[in-house]
Amino acid sequence: VDLCILADDACQDARVMAPGRTIVMTATDPVVVSGDDLSLRQVVGNLVTNAITHTPDDTPVDVSVKADGSTAVIDVADHGPGIPEAERARIFEPFFRLDSGRSRDRGGSGLGLAIVRAVVTSHGGTVQALETAGGGVTMRVVIPVGAGAVQPGGLTADSEASPSPG
Repeated sequence: VDLCILADDACQDARVMAPGRTIVMTATDPVVVSGDDLSLRQVVGNLVTNAITHTPDDTPVDVSVKADGSTAVIDVADHGPGIPEAERARIFEPFFRLDSGRSRDRGGSGLGLAIVRAVVTSHGGTVQALETAGGGVTMRVVIPVGAGAVQPGGLTADSEASPSPG
């Protein structure tokens, strides 16, 4: 799966959702990982959608994809109010919402980032929330590239599915 293509698609979708928003995509092409296209598409889409949903309308969003040795790195950075450091690890918990007073129209159910974490973990990767230089939050996803990366269902890119007995 080429993460550059997934990120570009997510940025194009976000530009339709928020036509006045500045959304910049930077990538080294291609950045390929072993994994499930639809699940990884959901990861990038959720992160970009969160960036435009939870920041003021004039806040730019920067998406970058790069290969870094044996890993692929996706950063979705906004320049909004950020997330307090004490809350950054908790945002990946199911049903956790940073502001419980948000309506579901704007705030969601609190499952998006839990899904992101589950998908990234199933691909042998990690996700974390970092402070963006100058203010805001950067969601960083790191996934192994090439053979041996874990795929949904627990198979690695090197393993073959064996027929079930019986």
